[in-house]
Amino acid sequence: MQAYSATSRCNRIHTSIKGMLCDKCSVRCYVCKENTHIHSIDLLICEFCFHSTYKNKCIMCGERDPKHSAHYCRECIILQKHREGCPIYT
Repeated sequence: MQAYSATSRCNRIHTSIKGMLCDKCSVRCYVCKENTHIHSIDLLICEFCFHSTYKNKCIMCGERDPKHSAHYCRECIILQKHREGCPIYT
């Protein structure tokens, strides 16, 4: 049995700051962690999460100097996960 991890989403109002991903994480959706090759909506994060933790870091693994914008996968867009506020897990 796997241990339960008590994490929750930030859900603050996101701004125009794009979440960034490194090379190894760039093919995955941040929300569901599934591999995705269709990118249509940028993943935006709030200013607090950006300045406190993810400025110049990958939002998935924390690697420095990410080069790719994070996006939602098609399934998460259909489920409207992109409308729930800042998706960063705290």
